[in-house]
Amino acid sequence: MIKHLFMNGCSHTALGCGVRDNRDTWTFLLSEQYPLLYNNYLKNLVSENGQVNGAVAGSSNKKIWRTTIDWILKNEDKLKETLFIIQWTYVYRTENYIESNKEDNWERCYFSHTDEWEYVSDESWKYILTLQSLFKNMGLKYVMFEGEVDGDNADGYKSLNWDSRYVKYIDMKYFFKDGIMNTAGDRKTKCGHANEEANKEWSEKLYNFLQGVGYE
Repeated sequence: MIKHLFMNGCSHTALGCGVRDNRDTWTFLLSEQYPLLYNNYLKNLVSENGQVNGAVAGSSNKKIWRTTIDWILKNEDKLKETLFIIQWTYVYRTENYIESNKEDNWERCYFSHTDEWEYVSDESWKYILTLQSLFKNMGLKYVMFEGEVDGDNADGYKSLNWDSRYVKYIDMKYFFKDGIMNTAGDRKTKCGHANEEANKEWSEKLYNFLQGVGYE
């Protein structure tokens, strides 16, 4: 039985990002479909302490991979009753560990925007595959998807390469090959994210996918 929820991703999954009320985000709307999750989500929504939604705007796939594994290691008592919802982001983003006095020593950065798209995409596929393998080995419930499929904006916001040699190892039963921004289309906030109407539609599409997987 699903009692806990952990979501991770970038601004497409993080709270806010142009939507006036957090209760209009797809993450909150989806939690309403699961009564046990709804109480936990509502309780944690106020403090935004990361126990339910670990997504951070501007996150890279490396950060999503790293912080998801960190959460798993810190919450071993909850794992068998947790549903993991992982949204992957644009492949040119990355992060480096730096020496500093800060509590969080990870620095957000970007790959050079060259014609090496296949290479940086393969780096992301490695994170996806290792996380998928961990979920499977531990018998955990999970689904994955991209924030934007086939994104190719001029400023380097480019999505995964689905012609990669790594794709054949992805278990597509648990990978929803649709994107929040593909669903949104022109229905965007001023900052370029899905608006309230698109969030509602995405929550319904993802819920239907979860039901098809068997996560009731």
